[in-house]
Amino acid sequence: MKKADDTTAQGEELKQKTESTEKKITETMEDPKPSTPEPKAAVPVARRVPGREGFVFSPYNNKMIDVKDFASGTMVADPTYPPAEKKYFRVP
Repeated sequence: MKKADDTTAQGEELKQKTESTEKKITETMEDPKPSTPEPKAAVPVARRVPGREGFVFSPYNNKMIDVKDFASGTMVADPTYPPAEKKYFRVP
């Protein structure tokens, strides 16, 4: 009878291991919630100065800035602020 009891115990142990493995596989296969990236702060776009090609108004202090050497869409540091403050805007 001991052999039958051993076989039964081994069968139960195998069944538990199988169920545990199946549970782990199922948990792994489930789609995790997609992580939503933190929204980045939008960089403001400067306004063109009417009648002055290559000049824009700063979106921070409304001062006129020469952007002739920058392509449209380029992110530019506002020169009226110290570099430590890092105020940026896009050229329209």
